[in-house]
Amino acid sequence: MSAFSHGSGPRSNAYSVNKFTNQTIFNPFTLEMETVWRRFDRRIALKPSKPLVIALPPARDFQQPCNEMDIRAKLARVQPEFLVDLRAIFVLSGTQKQLRTWRSKVALVGCYWRRCVFLYAYPWMGRMNLDQMRQFYVHDVLLHEIGHHVDRFRHADHATKEGFANWFPIGHDRVHAGEIIPFTPEAAQPKLHEHLLVEDDPVAGS
Repeated sequence: MSAFSHGSGPRSNAYSVNKFTNQTIFNPFTLEMETVWRRFDRRIALKPSKPLVIALPPARDFQQPCNEMDIRAKLARVQPEFLVDLRAIFVLSGTQKQLRTWRSKVALVGCYWRRCVFLYAYPWMGRMNLDQMRQFYVHDVLLHEIGHHVDRFRHADHATKEGFANWFPIGHDRVHAGEIIPFTPEAAQPKLHEHLLVEDDPVAGS
């Protein structure tokens, strides 16, 4: 899905002009993800007690959108049930081929694949609000991809699964605000949709 979509998806800001998704195609973003996965696969437990966080140094002309400490702080606020069997979270370096295709439709800010989350480096583009970029990646992108991990066993079409991942950061916030009773991974999808879609989706109310 596109991170700048309107309506009830993730928040939009200056750093959300690209996509994050659980679907992969062959492009410079997929290539880096697969290369890093092959490099680290044998070093990562298949059933970790908690996901390993690996932040690679950014390549030339790229900015690291968040660091290991940022990610661990966010994970400390996520229900442990949602992180079961999540193997690793990578902050990638970026490549020159990604830089050349950054404004195209193939560009990604995050991806979920093989029980790992991949967060892509962000190109330097003049003056940047690093705090705003960090917040976007740690809250919107990371939680979106964790949403795909929570929803990994459900058989549904791409649009339906992206819809759930879009709602996951919002539902996560509402759990911590006490608006939603904490839920298990098996019950996450219906509880989020029952609570959020009825209240917030203009189509559901029409």
